[in-house]
Amino acid sequence: MENKISFCFNDRPKEGNESQIIMKTKYGKVPTGVYLKSDQWDSKNQTVINRKEDTLEMMTKLQTLKKKTREIMDTFQKENKDLTNNILKDELSIKRTVYESFLEFAREIVEEKKSTLSIDSIRSYKIEIDKLERFQKVVYFQDLTPRFIEKYERYLATKLNNNVNTIHKAMKTLRTYVNVAIQKKHIKDNPFRFIKLKTEQSKRTFLDLEELNRIEQYIENETDYRLKLICSYFLFSCYTGLRYRDMLKINHKHIVDNAITLKQNKTKKPVTIPLNNRISNILKTYGNKKGLLFDVIDNQQTNKYLKLIMKKCNISKSISFHCARHTFATILLSKGTDIYTVSKLLGHKSIKTTELYLHSLKKDLVKAMATWD
Repeated sequence: MENKISFCFNDRPKEGNESQIIMKTKYGKVPTGVYLKSDQWDSKNQTVINRKEDTLEMMTKLQTLKKKTREIMDTFQKENKDLTNNILKDELSIKRTVYESFLEFAREIVEEKKSTLSIDSIRSYKIEIDKLERFQKVVYFQDLTPRFIEKYERYLATKLNNNVNTIHKAMKTLRTYVNVAIQKKHIKDNPFRFIKLKTEQSKRTFLDLEELNRIEQYIENETDYRLKLICSYFLFSCYTGLRYRDMLKINHKHIVDNAITLKQNKTKKPVTIPLNNRISNILKTYGNKKGLLFDVIDNQQTNKYLKLIMKKCNISKSISFHCARHTFATILLSKGTDIYTVSKLLGHKSIKTTELYLHSLKKDLVKAMATWD
């Protein structure tokens, strides 16, 4: 087959908008990084037109790319080597500098930062990219305008029924990618410049001491091993404030001088939690004797079984595993523990994060006192 090379628009430009010129070979499409409007490209003569200043610069870029591509293709043919589109792009050394779409760029940013991100963060970033792709299959850099951002925000609210804070998270993630794209000069104007992201105080569901006692009574009589196991490490988290990810790795080596000391998975900050009778009893009765303290199962499955456990304990609250951390903080504050100490036990970077629990607590205290009326 002839090594024919040609240029064309990757996608038909919308009126007044630019679209990327791509290079077509028998191996597939190769991005060029040249963006033009529909009336600025002569497909018949394969040339840039109607540009005031940078016509020569763009044409030089395209012709240099074409020449280098032909040389690579000829070399691979002479040496009888297999050539694919991915290998071609690697040989051209453009894979990490020129992108066919914003989504491709965003996914590569996540890949580059994998070593510095937690598993949860990587998963969260990927979920947000997939969500954006559902809104628009192909997103080009030039698509990212204030109007696009507003339409996406409406889509999250009306089509996906996301709440204010979920939308805030999606938009904040998108803004992160946009900022990196601006730094790398893929985007000129910041579409978020005049957009204010909205957030609201979320309700932090927690259990009270009476409900915890109910779960402790239930676990003593439960015969199902899995329910007993989940109950045990959920209660342990309620009494220590440890997150699910920390529960996955905590072992007997983390218990020194009658206290738990470990580096938190999320913040990478060390936290020390002295043992009390409730923690010690859970460990002694239900924990492993060596190695990991508990055989923690998948988070999704854990949350599924917790709903069943709440039902069995006649607790009407809809909870997830993270409720244990809210429970730990709220009960300590309700018992008069000062906020600074609670913040240290939770391993918060800022005391402002801990103060959020005070808002939840105040509402419940007001509700409790209203029963006298």
